[in-house]
Amino acid sequence: MIRVLVVDDSRLVRTVVREILEADPEIQVVAEAENGLQAVEHCVSLGPDVVVMDIQMPVMDGLEAVERIMARRPTPVIILSATVSPGEVGSAFRAVRAGAFEALPKPEGVTCEETYAKMAADLVARVRLYAKVGQRRGWRDQVEDGAEVADLTAPRTSDRVVALGASTGGPRAVQRLLSSLPAPFPCPVLLVQHISLGFTRGFAQWLQREVSLEVQVVERSARLRSGVVYLPLDGHHLEVRHDLVLLRDTAPVNACRPSVDVLFGSVAREYAARGVAVLLTGMGRDGAQGALQMKQAGAQVLVQDEASCIVYGMPKAAVEVGAATRVVPLREMPSALLDALSVPPEAVAEAGEQ
Repeated sequence: MIRVLVVDDSRLVRTVVREILEADPEIQVVAEAENGLQAVEHCVSLGPDVVVMDIQMPVMDGLEAVERIMARRPTPVIILSATVSPGEVGSAFRAVRAGAFEALPKPEGVTCEETYAKMAADLVARVRLYAKVGQRRGWRDQVEDGAEVADLTAPRTSDRVVALGASTGGPRAVQRLLSSLPAPFPCPVLLVQHISLGFTRGFAQWLQREVSLEVQVVERSARLRSGVVYLPLDGHHLEVRHDLVLLRDTAPVNACRPSVDVLFGSVAREYAARGVAVLLTGMGRDGAQGALQMKQAGAQVLVQDEASCIVYGMPKAAVEVGAATRVVPLREMPSALLDALSVPPEAVAEAGEQ
């Protein structure tokens, strides 16, 4: 039985979340709390497997509660955001940085039955997934395993492009990777992060505060610039063509839009050996085939290792299809990326032919 603590200052929301979770016979809500202070106390006394928590609460908000839970009794935490306003979503991602696993929209106030059912099913799936993660030995080390802040030096100029893909557990991993990269950074970074609809702008604003690179949500085609991280507008694929970044609203790939496979495939076609792929923690297989296309085009493909992943799904799939040129712990990913950018594309292509 998966034991869950539900935390929200709204009794209605707590009731809705309880009903959603306990519709699964393997999930039991062991307690409810109406503020962060109560949540910390219940975590210490009851030891739930997963905490589902609001971010804006009286007495103690979700951010401080996450910090205290991780210090006193580390427990997988899912943050629920009441709105998709950039401010509240930004607060949710600050809680993710403090140790929460993920930020999701609240299922309250959803008028479309299909949308509500999808959100409810997603919440149940996340609870089941993170309960398993929490049972793994050393999972807390994975949460803390950040990129190593070192005196790293980037090439002064580069005609390369970095394509970065992540999903479950990705926001923290992306932040830790990008915050360790030196500025000025010599090439563009194209990022596909699987994220709840409506959360992209808040995620981008939070990320901009965390990293020295410029972060930009793509709304229309734009010329690529070095030192800029590009994310697609909600519900769109991200592609490159020549030196432009583009949006596409074509069908989902691997049930994802944006899809890492779509991004990686376009970089393989347009940049070949001048591209570098980075695939981080995530559930599913999105990115594996695109990473293989990039490798076959002569690009280097860096894949996060199992020990530092929250969910070793997407990286594992890339390894299984033979797409990885290097498997790297998260803390070593910044230096591995800079190493990849320092190798001339022709040298990468020659090595692949040997």
